[in-house]
Amino acid sequence: GIIPDIFVGIDTTSYLNGMHYNAMYDFALNYIDTHRKEFDNISFEDFDKNFDKDNTIINSYIKKIKEDYNIDLSKTNVTERYLKALFG
Repeated sequence: GIIPDIFVGIDTTSYLNGMHYNAMYDFALNYIDTHRKEFDNISFEDFDKNFDKDNTIINSYIKKIKEDYNIDLSKTNVTERYLKALFG
């Protein structure tokens, strides 16, 4: 193989590790299951435009991570995007 002249490391600034992603996935499934009526008959456009406008979901997730793993997590764009993708 050819070795590059300049090595560029992988950008991990917008990456979620496996534990965090699995916790987020489990949270999303449980949240949707317990709030099913809120998600019934919602169009993709409404979902995309209005998902978690009041930060209820992200704040619930941050609280759950604190309770389950004793990790203080802050609200970030990455966390919000991953949650929205899992809910969508």
